[in-house]
Amino acid sequence: MPVAAQQAVVRAIAPDSVPKVSGTYVGTWKQTGGGKSPESGSVTITVHQSGDKVSGTIAATYKSHTNKLPFTGTVKASGQGASIELVVTSKYGDGEGKATVVNSTLSGTIVFPGRSGAPKTTVTFTTKKQ
Repeated sequence: MPVAAQQAVVRAIAPDSVPKVSGTYVGTWKQTGGGKSPESGSVTITVHQSGDKVSGTIAATYKSHTNKLPFTGTVKASGQGASIELVVTSKYGDGEGKATVVNSTLSGTIVFPGRSGAPKTTVTFTTKKQ
């Protein structure tokens, strides 16, 4: 079978193998570790996508203060949705995370390095696409 015909068959079977995840997601976050008491608040995550690359901003609010952190990553198909591996840029050290998108729910975990000898900080979040 010629290459062009093989590619057409692949496109017919899997016409778009990279799930679309761009959009604005709103929900809640919780932070544990880091030598502090647990904290939680609201979060808005804005995701931009180009092929399998994603970028955007995580705007986490705690006690009326919003901290905006940029992120980059990659997305791929996984089970019934998408999985995202991401790196979140912070002035205290970049966090590494994994997230999933199933239907309209984006949820995941980001781990930031400990600073000044403190343990690592883990942030979990659950959001819905707006």
